[in-house]
Amino acid sequence: MSNLEGIRYFTFPKADGKKEKFNGTGRLFPDYKDNALTLHFTLPLKTRSRRRRVLEVFDPTIFIDFKFR
Repeated sequence: MSNLEGIRYFTFPKADGKKEKFNGTGRLFPDYKDNALTLHFTLPLKTRSRRRRVLEVFDPTIFIDFKFR
């Protein structure tokens, strides 16, 4: 799990086209059920803003299914 923290869980937030930073590492809850590992996590942004935000989530090396709550 610590490796995922270093790459910010494959998440890339932007506001008005500029990269944003997270405030700390957030909270992580792993769940293994029915032969599938699911990671539930919260990543708070460093600043609050009303700017237009976009969150890209991807892993360029392999396929991973991402779902948002």
